[in-house]
Amino acid sequence: PRSDFEKRVDSFAAWLSERPESSIAVFAHADFFNCLLERHFAKRDARYCDYWMKNCELVELEVGSPQDLLEPPLPPKPAAEPEQAPPPQEPPKPAAPPSAAALGLKALKEEIAQLQPNLKPGEVMKLAAQRWKQMDAAEKNRYMSDAPK
Repeated sequence: PRSDFEKRVDSFAAWLSERPESSIAVFAHADFFNCLLERHFAKRDARYCDYWMKNCELVELEVGSPQDLLEPPLPPKPAAEPEQAPPPQEPPKPAAPPSAAALGLKALKEEIAQLQPNLKPGEVMKLAAQRWKQMDAAEKNRYMSDAPK
């Protein structure tokens, strides 16, 4: 949780305040530095309010006294509100029933597949489409009327 992370940052700042050295190099991830700068340096320098370091960026900070690192940090950021679920979607509309022509073509494909079982499905479709285009209206009507509904 964010509060645990902030506690680690504050603990590091307290540890840093106890160091006797006058120059210290610190290496860490951008998230750590963002939190450290915001919580312990933003009060003195507004540019650190939400400062994200660039890759391999060097930032030099001067700390006037150890107390500067021990000042009460900014209050923790409020936890992000959970995202609201999107409104429920309307259920999909039922598919329209197949047209008479679609049922007739399906019947023709089934007939071709029974008469020529060695054909692949794509070949059956191609042959059925060719035959359907060559049929006159009366022959198409026979397939459409004979097709189960």
